[in-house]
Amino acid sequence: MEREGTRCSSNLENFETRPRSPVSVREGQGVVLLCGTPPHHGALSYTWLFNNNTLDLREDSRRFVSQATGNLYLAKVEAWDVGNYTCAVSSAEARRRARGTPTALTLRGDGVMGEYEPKIELRFPETTYAAKGSSVRLECFALG
Repeated sequence: MEREGTRCSSNLENFETRPRSPVSVREGQGVVLLCGTPPHHGALSYTWLFNNNTLDLREDSRRFVSQATGNLYLAKVEAWDVGNYTCAVSSAEARRRARGTPTALTLRGDGVMGEYEPKIELRFPETTYAAKGSSVRLECFALG
């Protein structure tokens, strides 16, 4: 009797090619730029490009990339943040990279951001399972 095995393939499709609408914010305001990850199987690594240069976020306390969604959070937009942001993803399993279309970040001309209530974004699964002794990473981000 021959038994059929199940094979799990890794793949990473391309991003949508539609142009993205510009995101306009006031100086000092927080903003979230959506990655819009394409369909995939397996784990992804996220990178953001700013005006076609890789963003180095290691020592940047104002910017954060969610490793769950790939979204880029800017806690307090400054004038030098204006430009084009592009989300790029890679899959080690599929040995493939894909890049989205740029999102333009612009400053609104109606003044500096005032005091607003903080906004905390949480995306926790209803149930999280982990092996005893292992680490679990839960992400949250506060704007304001």
